Parts: sequence; C-alpha cells; structure tokens
Amino acid sequence: TAKDSHGDLLVIGGGADWSQAGDGNVITGTVDAQWENKSGLGVYGAILLQNIDSNFSGGANDVTNWGFLVQANFLLNPAWEVFGRLDMVMFDNEIAFPDGSLEDTFYEITVGVNYFLGPDGSWKHRAKIQADLSFLPNGAPADLNGIGILDANNGDTEIVLRTQFQLVL
Repeated sequence: TAKDSHGDLLVIGGGADWSQAGDGNVITGTVDAQWENKSGLGVYGAILLQNIDSNFSGGANDVTNWGFLVQANFLLNPAWEVFGRLDMVMFDNEIAFPDGSLEDTFYEITVGVNYFLGPDGSWKHRAKIQADLSFLPNGAPADLNGIGILDANNGDTEIVLRTQFQLVL
C-alpha cells in the first residue's frame, strides 16, 4: 500500500534459502521491488524460483519451478484503497488431477479493496477491512486452505471471495 507515503519510494529486495536433506538440495529464491508515491499509487512485483535436485525429490531429474507476481494499488481517498494483482506459477512437471487432466501453469487474477477505519482512515493498518475476489482460470495445483482455495478443482476455473477484518491492539 502507498497509504501515508510522503514521497516517491523505490525498494528492491531479494532472498534465498538453501536447504539440504542427505545428498539432496532445494534452493528457493526471490527478487522483488516496490514503488510508491505520495499521491497513493503503489506497484509491487516479484520473481520467484525454486530448484529441487533429484537426490531430494527422488525423481529422475532435477526440477525447476518459477513464478511471478505483479500488484498495483491506488488510494481513492484516505480511507479507501483499490488493488489488482496477477500472479502465475509454472511447474517444471505437470500436475495430474483425479480426472486424468494435466496442467503445469496456474494463474490467479485478483481485484480487491481495503477500507481503513478511523477518521479519514487514520487507524491505517491497525484497523481495516479487506475484501478481494480471485479468479483462477486453470484452478489450483492443490488445496490451499490457508488462503481460501479449498480444492484443486481438476484444473477447472475457480472463483474465490475473501474478506478479513484486521485489528492490531
């Protein structure tokens, strides 16, 4: 969010993890950037990569999965913010669904709104209501209960509506 930004801001970051089990390795990494300005516009993007070697997975070959995320948001006024997000994950190996269909690329398109409580949204992220609607044209690779995606849906279209109330005491 660009709420209460006092000027243009660009932040670039990255992170990586190298985990081992026996002779197996998993390397996961991301590079991301966020730009925002004082008029309430914010843009965020990330590229993610995961390499799992065959010693770790037990498969015949190493596997490399990758994805990206782009999100933009805009403050309509001090209390209301709208946002949109596109993210994609591409697996090296296709995911097999119970109906026999296969898919290796999964998209999520999301639109949403934040309402910041308090006079003119003055409570900021300490008290807000958020709602978003996500469209997954290829379904999901697995149940992702933590984010409200309740079944893999055999690669068929899935629509998810989420709401949350956040209160920090």
